[in-house]
Amino acid sequence: MNKAGRNLVLAVVPCLGLLMAAARPAFATPEVYGEISWSASLYFFPPPNSDEPISVPGLVISCFGAGVQGGNGNCYSQELTLGQSITSSGSYSASSVGGIEVTNTTDQTIEAAAALSFDPGPYTGMYVAIDNPDTQYASFQWSIAGSADTGGIGYFADGYVGVGAPDGCEVTGDAWDNAGGCPDSVFAVLAGVSTDASYNPAVTIDLAPGASTYLTFTSSLQAQFVLPEPSSLALLASGLFLTAAFLIRSRSLSGT
Repeated sequence: MNKAGRNLVLAVVPCLGLLMAAARPAFATPEVYGEISWSASLYFFPPPNSDEPISVPGLVISCFGAGVQGGNGNCYSQELTLGQSITSSGSYSASSVGGIEVTNTTDQTIEAAAALSFDPGPYTGMYVAIDNPDTQYASFQWSIAGSADTGGIGYFADGYVGVGAPDGCEVTGDAWDNAGGCPDSVFAVLAGVSTDASYNPAVTIDLAPGASTYLTFTSSLQAQFVLPEPSSLALLASGLFLTAAFLIRSRSLSGT
C-alpha cells in the first residue's frame, strides 16, 4: 500500500467508528418511570404513655395537600408519578406536598403526646433506560422527606447509567436496587419495607386555641437525560471523512 493509501485508511477508520456508534441498534426506548406514595397516622397517648391510643377532645386531625383522609388519624397520599418516553436531552420532574394537619378547636391550650407512624408505598421507586450506553447518559433521584416535626422521616435513592456513570451503572440510597438492566437501564424500588422504630418518632403537640400544626411530607421524582442526536454524529463523521479526503488529495497533488 502506498503512502496515500495508508493515509486514507488512517483517516477513514475513526470516521467509520463514529458512524457505527450512531447506527448502533437500541437496547431500549429512552424512558423514565417513577412512583411515590405513602401513608401516615398519628396516635395520641395519655401521660405516661399507655399501650392504647386515645382521642384528645378538641384536637381535630385532617389531611392537607396531597394527603387524603383515611380515617382514625390516618392520611394516605395521592400517587405521584413521572412516566414518559424521552426524545431529547433535558430534566424531567414531578413533586407533591401533603401530610397531617392537627387543629386545636378549643379555647384552651392543648399539649398532648403522640406517636407518628409512617410507611412508604409498596411500589415507591424509579427507573430510567437509554438507547445507547456508549453515547448517552441518564440519572434519577427520588425522595420522601418529612418536616422537622416528623422526627426527620426520609427515604431516598438515586441511580446513574450510561457514559460517565460509575462502572456503567450505579444505584445508592434506601432501596432495593437492580443493575441487571446494565448497560442500558437501572432502577431502585423501595418494595415491601415496613415501618421500623426509627420511623415511629414521638411527637409533642402543643397548640394555642384555634392554632394548627402541620406534619409535612414532600415527595420528589427527578430525572436527567443526555441524548446526543444520532444525526449529529453522522454529520460529524461525514465532515471528518471529507476533510481527510481533501487533505490526502492535496498532498498527492503536491507530491508529499
